[in-house]
Amino acid sequence: MKKLKQSLLGLLGILIVIAGTGCGAGRTLRVYEENDVSGLGGGTDRYYSQGLKIEYTEPIESELDWLSKPARFAYLHPKEDLYLWDGQYLGAAIGHQIYTPEDLSRSDLIVDDRPYAGWLYGSFQYHKLSLAYQPQFKIIDEDPDAEPQKVDSYIDRLDTFALEVGMVGPSSLAKDIQVEFHKIIKATDPRGWDNQLHDELGVNLVYRRLLRHNYTQIAKDFGHDFISNITGSAGNIHTYFQVGALMRFGYRLRRDFGIDSSNPDLDTDEILGSKVDDPIVKQNRRFSCHVFFGIDGRAVIQNIFLDGNNFKSSHEVSKERFVADFKLGAAIEFEQIEFGYTQYIRTPEFRRSSDPQIFGSLHVALKF
Repeated sequence: MKKLKQSLLGLLGILIVIAGTGCGAGRTLRVYEENDVSGLGGGTDRYYSQGLKIEYTEPIESELDWLSKPARFAYLHPKEDLYLWDGQYLGAAIGHQIYTPEDLSRSDLIVDDRPYAGWLYGSFQYHKLSLAYQPQFKIIDEDPDAEPQKVDSYIDRLDTFALEVGMVGPSSLAKDIQVEFHKIIKATDPRGWDNQLHDELGVNLVYRRLLRHNYTQIAKDFGHDFISNITGSAGNIHTYFQVGALMRFGYRLRRDFGIDSSNPDLDTDEILGSKVDDPIVKQNRRFSCHVFFGIDGRAVIQNIFLDGNNFKSSHEVSKERFVADFKLGAAIEFEQIEFGYTQYIRTPEFRRSSDPQIFGSLHVALKF
């Protein structure tokens, strides 16, 4: 446990240093807890057994604007004249995940079930946020006699580039965490951790684009929107390509990208000025709530938690090349605090498994 505490304190220290730079308003601290125990998910305690992530995001000051140059080179920035406002944000996160087979009581190697594995990682993120023009037409040409031209309106955009670095294997501390936690809750003692994956340094590069399409007002203060995503990951931990969609219905629906994304906080009074009276761009910090449902589909090339270690012989199973996540949830926000819950149903990730994985995700965000 001493090793566990030292590692967690070190990772938390990184977040504290970044938070201490104080780039002003628009900072967000988010905590995600994912589990499949009873009361939070499927109550099965198997496969993707537990996940925790703590994430901090804040705006970039002008002296750090050099970070936008590689983003422009990689075509992550949209054309500036098509958007009302854009901003850049930095983010950092620490996370931990635990994967186990179905039968935790067995100490032998269960060859036809997924390996024991843990993933302890840190993440550095760059976000580019672009808000669409309202209304749909604007004069792009400076000539006052020019005809208004149609622009890419009603579609907000969030581009994220992330670097993840961490450890798989005993150094991930997954065994210590699960064993100690199961003692506290008096659950089954996991006996098979001697068969877990070996230590391996992991590096992932992740790019994600989120698009918020056509907010539609149904009645006073009620509306819905549609959010699409394209995600790609490359590395020795995960290599995959994903597309997905999310539909939200809510009261005073926030102009963001859903609770499972790294949403930078927006002060729309400062950013949008008088345009906040438009119901499409209006924000309300007093109270908002919504429900949502969606689906993500992934084409999987590499998954170390199923394929086993890359540089040593280890336990592995035959993975499914295509996996889908169905999700249903709700969120509520009051002032600068947001709470949310998402129920996930994941199709089988490897050949032996015939039942879907069911787990829940709790989300808390503090915006300041």
